[in-house]
Amino acid sequence: MIDLPAIVRKVDAELVRLDRSIGFLRLVTPTNTEQAWSDFERSTFAREPRFVVPPLDIEPAQVIETLEAIPVSAVEHPSLRRVFEEHRDQSHRKLRMLEARHTPGFLEGSIEVFGGADSSLLRTAEDVLERVPPRSDTLPDDLVTADAFAKIAEQELAYYRAHCPEFRSGVDIDPNGSGLLVSHGRLRIGAAARIPRRRCEALLAHEIGTHILTYVNGSVQPIQLLSSGLAGYDELQEGLASFAEFLVGGLEAERVRQLAARVVAVHQMIDGAGFVDIFRTLHEVLAFPPHAAFLISMRVLRGGGLTKDAVYLRGLSELLGYLREGGDFEVLLLGKYGLAHLPSVHQLREEGVLRGAVVRPRHLADDTRLARLAHARSGASVVDLVPS
Repeated sequence: MIDLPAIVRKVDAELVRLDRSIGFLRLVTPTNTEQAWSDFERSTFAREPRFVVPPLDIEPAQVIETLEAIPVSAVEHPSLRRVFEEHRDQSHRKLRMLEARHTPGFLEGSIEVFGGADSSLLRTAEDVLERVPPRSDTLPDDLVTADAFAKIAEQELAYYRAHCPEFRSGVDIDPNGSGLLVSHGRLRIGAAARIPRRRCEALLAHEIGTHILTYVNGSVQPIQLLSSGLAGYDELQEGLASFAEFLVGGLEAERVRQLAARVVAVHQMIDGAGFVDIFRTLHEVLAFPPHAAFLISMRVLRGGGLTKDAVYLRGLSELLGYLREGGDFEVLLLGKYGLAHLPSVHQLREEGVLRGAVVRPRHLADDTRLARLAHARSGASVVDLVPS
């Protein structure tokens, strides 16, 4: 490993510190999801729900001033300067999005940051929804409470800690949440979450085996931005996380349909459809249960129109293309970055700037799962990943 110049360490640290102070998704995600669902259900799905988002606890204009004062241009290494510039520009766009919550400017910024749902991606989504039928059984799911899932997650984390001393992540219960997310390397479980037991292993591979694992691998790198994410990292990160669900045998038909439906919902939202119209397409046309259709609609309309949910299917599709062409899988786990960053990552490894991963995912630990990886390399499509 080489010693990085002081200016590189300074710029990297300041970008990471600022990135972690923003809390972008937290500031656009409703805090009253369950109450809004109850109200929507009582209206027989006819009245657009009212969502409450947290008040801005940052002043975007002031943060932008701090961001612009970071001396990125003083970094002489071309690849590192480009990585820092891209991250700075994306942070700037996200801050402008927060200023524009619930205005047309938010959606415009979202398309710049996360992309939209172009015709090629929409065709992929429609193909999935046509070829993968919805669940035909009507048996109720065995649901796991937030506290119970936290205990299961702690057991998974203990496995990783035993194999990697740098793996110090933990679990938090969010009293105001209803889902799962990873924040700064910690798993946050919404207190209202109820998780199908059959989905637990897949979610552990998704959240811990991918999102936390790449955080840990990124945190041991000299470039700490690899722990919080280079610009545009979401696409590959969510593709890897969804692919991890496949490797453990948990990428079920309903999950793949969900990823495809998110693309359809994003496409409709960009075209101007409102909550009720998107919900009706998901529920009445695509046969999603009412609560599932509600959550997808809520997610894509967050903040005034958030296109981030299209990156899951796009990322998974592009990851399959990368594997089909013989791409190295494990190099993608060094931290949080996008496929477009691979040339820079390879160059920085050759120069001795970056080190190898300190921990491998549990879902690469047995022959059955490696056989699934080989299957994906053979030319599998997204539909081919669904268990028959």
